[in-house]
Amino acid sequence: QHTFSLIFFSVQTSISQVNYYIVAPTANNYAIILGTDGAFGATLIGASSFAALFSAFLYSFWYTRFSFRSALLFSAICPCVGNLLYAVAASYRSMKLAAVGRILVGFGSAEVVNRQVISTCVSFQSMTKACALFVTASAIGMSLGPLMAGILDSVSGRDTRVDLKLPFLPSGGIIYDHVTSPGFVMGCLWFVQLLAVIFVF
Repeated sequence: QHTFSLIFFSVQTSISQVNYYIVAPTANNYAIILGTDGAFGATLIGASSFAALFSAFLYSFWYTRFSFRSALLFSAICPCVGNLLYAVAASYRSMKLAAVGRILVGFGSAEVVNRQVISTCVSFQSMTKACALFVTASAIGMSLGPLMAGILDSVSGRDTRVDLKLPFLPSGGIIYDHVTSPGFVMGCLWFVQLLAVIFVF
């Protein structure tokens, strides 16, 4: 059970890091598409890390006052919704919507909870090995983020046209291209993570 918990949280750590860096190659271009200066792309990149500073305090309070599982559910729901908001911001031509989405991604960073797992589930003799596992998972995520962005950039197209017509969106539908695809892909990954928390953990 302890081994499963370590693997589970290591995967979550990797996904979190991927989510931070997957928008980096396209953020400036996305900001231009949303009608702002390309320099605002840095805001989209840094918004998640900024929000993660506050989420650290939130989760340290949460898991001591409420259930551990509820904190995990919240940490999966926030980035799932946040990534979808980031992805559909192109359809709304809204920089604010994209920024809110990235802030929610940051609130999904449950690093404090992940560290708590080490102290709860790992014996003193295995503490170093477990810490190394989490650091490795984080490094893998940092590497996979730009790699996934590069792959999506080459396969998703650059047309910024409506791909799925939906009448309730201002532009008439959803745009899926090289700048919105990271949001859709990460939203799906976090949805799978949410299902894992609900049915497995």
